[in-house]
Amino acid sequence: MTTVPEPATLALLALGGMGV
Repeated sequence: MTTVPEPATLALLALGGMGV
């Protein structure tokens, strides 16, 4: 992972946060 929040990382965090 890079220092900046990557779209892919944000997507994974979003899906993980939703519990899907």
